[in-house]
Amino acid sequence: MKMLLIIVGVALGHFLFNAPMMLQVALAFVTAMAAYYLIEWNDDRTNA
Repeated sequence: MKMLLIIVGVALGHFLFNAPMMLQVALAFVTAMAAYYLIEWNDDRTNA
């Protein structure tokens, strides 16, 4: 799972260099939301 996040982060990083500012903000927001949900999901799994 962490490997997938790293790959997605690297791909987004490469893409962001060529993305317009509004797209960068939108992608950053979506990535932050996805990371938050993944962390919450992992916490639920480890605590169960």
